[in-house]
Amino acid sequence: MPKYSYRCDECTEEVEHYHSMSETLNDCPLCDSPNSMVRLPSRFSLFKDNKESKVGDLVRASIMENQEELQQEKERLRKVIYEPNK
Repeated sequence: MPKYSYRCDECTEEVEHYHSMSETLNDCPLCDSPNSMVRLPSRFSLFKDNKESKVGDLVRASIMENQEELQQEKERLRKVIYEPNK
């Protein structure tokens, strides 16, 4: 569920509340004032990593790691002696 921020017009306190998009918070949970809550604009932040990496570097690294594991598993299985069921 999304988190919404509200401010009470009576006590001027801000609260955060989780609820569905179709619901609203009308009564203040702190001072119990009816119909005093005003929804505040959503706050969000964009952050940027200062890493000098190109798009897809993480994916490439993961693929290389999995290829190494796959190669090790193939080598291990080549050493296993296969005996068919009799």
